[in-house]
Amino acid sequence: MLTDQLIKVKSLELLTPNSNLKSNLTFSFQTFGDLRDFANRVKVDSDFSKSKISYRDLWQVISSFRTIPNMQTDLAETINIVGKVRFEKDKLTLKNIDAKIANDLMLQADGMIAQLSTKPKFDVFVKNMETDYVSITRLTKDFSLPKGLQNWGRINFSGKIKGTVDDLFGNELELTTSGETEFKGDLAMKGLPDISNTLFTAKINNLTTRTGELKGFSEASLPPLLDSLGIVNFKGDFIGEIDDFKMNGDFETTAGNLGTNITMLFQNEFTTANYNGDLEMEDFDLGKILGEPFGTVSLVANMNGEGLKLEDLATNINATCLLYTSPSPRDRG
Repeated sequence: MLTDQLIKVKSLELLTPNSNLKSNLTFSFQTFGDLRDFANRVKVDSDFSKSKISYRDLWQVISSFRTIPNMQTDLAETINIVGKVRFEKDKLTLKNIDAKIANDLMLQADGMIAQLSTKPKFDVFVKNMETDYVSITRLTKDFSLPKGLQNWGRINFSGKIKGTVDDLFGNELELTTSGETEFKGDLAMKGLPDISNTLFTAKINNLTTRTGELKGFSEASLPPLLDSLGIVNFKGDFIGEIDDFKMNGDFETTAGNLGTNITMLFQNEFTTANYNGDLEMEDFDLGKILGEPFGTVSLVANMNGEGLKLEDLATNINATCLLYTSPSPRDRG
């Protein structure tokens, strides 16, 4: 179908050395002269069915694709895609998209990405995304991702995403990994892609992890006391950077239950820390943290101090012990 403002092609099949396009395709414009400024004056609607599109062919049709910030587009890759896509004035609209880039990324999503070639602004519902650390580093650029993500294996993610990369908000997020790490909640991030200087504000419905899956987020080894906690579950609020934050919520660990309303500042690559706030312990085995038999304790306390090892502790504690059970002779050795 052809008019002075429309070109419509049904059941298009286009084969190039790198792509295999199957789509209903519509080009909308005000005048034929708009075709000379395709990227800015022509609206493109595509309804893809089992199509394969190479990065290089996309450059030819949408020149701005090559300059998307933080996206590595100079790759000999193809995108397998099903669903509806609209491109108009540097804005991409997605509907019922099911896309795959080799084994690096699988994505099901709806929504819109504006300012595509300058500062992408997202309003996207990610139904499911599956990827991993190696794939993310290959498909992106200028992103300082912590190597600790390698310990998570395959990552599955879903949720609603709004904002730009440096000011991003996620609602109803769910993340699972090949290991123990899981997350459910809301998360705002200001400062990406430099994750070490990013401010996180999180409403955490559930966070599950273990120390082994946090190694690599710091160049230094994490405090040995964290290993003793085993699998950790947390529910509550978090605001701050990775090494300087305030946390209000409840932990469940193999050492016992712990309620916190505390501010922490880690120093020297997480080898020590300053802290200030309130703690509430329930049947908590302090021996697992201190590395010496101590027994279990239930208490409420206010603490202000520093140090993460018993020999380095310099802490003022105002505590009320509700229950204490001494260690058994076997635990004392």
